[in-house]
Formats: sequence, structure tokens, C-alpha cells
Amino acid sequence: MHVTRSAISAAMILLVGACTPPSQPMSSPSQPPVSFDGTYTGTVRVTGIGAGGDLVRNICNTSPKFAVTVANNAFIYAQPHPRYPGNPVVTYSVVISPGGYVSGTSDRNGTFDGRIVDGSLTATINGSGCFYAVSARRA
Repeated sequence: MHVTRSAISAAMILLVGACTPPSQPMSSPSQPPVSFDGTYTGTVRVTGIGAGGDLVRNICNTSPKFAVTVANNAFIYAQPHPRYPGNPVVTYSVVISPGGYVSGTSDRNGTFDGRIVDGSLTATINGSGCFYAVSARRA
């Protein structure tokens, strides 16, 4: 049997390759989780009302102070309505996505939607006949 040099060289390359441990796949450095945690303070104001004009506007009035503490990219906002019969407090459960999008719902079918950019929260609240704008900064 006649073996050529090129066949021996090819066999040697295969043997050396078989003895080499497999290379580890390159892993990309993991990104730290995005956190929007902290205390946000600012204002909330009535921007619109359903049918009923001034009577409804009066009922929609709420404290102009907005303050929430974000923990694990989520918060609860309790919005008082002191002029509404029974003085209800509407509670919004809100989450924040890694991109800073803010989204939540209330215990009375309202929505809380907005965005956090560079420590500033801007959002809208669409309640049952009352509409609000929120503007706040992280302390």
C-alpha cells in the first residue's frame, strides 16, 4: 500500500484537530437590568372631562401633587377624588418596561400610560369620565 505525503498530512491535521478541545462560543457581555426605581414627584392635572361640564370637572378634581415610589420597575398610584360622592380613591397598578414605557390599569377600568426618559415621567390617566396629565421627576 502506497501512502502519499499529502494523505499523511491530512491525517495528521485530523488527529490534531480531534485532540483539541472544542472552542467555547463567544458570549456577549450581559447587560445589567434596566432600573427605573426611585421616588418620582410632580403634578397631576385634569385635562378633560366626559359629559356634564363644570359639575363633572368639579368631581374630577384631585390633589395636584403626584408622588410614587418605584420598586422593581413597578408602582401603585392611589388617586383620591375628594369631591366625588363617597370620596373614592382609584388605585392604579403600573409597570415599567425596560424601554421606559409605563402602563397600568385601575380597579375602576382606568388606564395609566406614559414613558420615563432621563428621569422624567410623563403620562396620561384615562379614568371613568375624567382625564389627567402627569409630569414628574425622579428625586
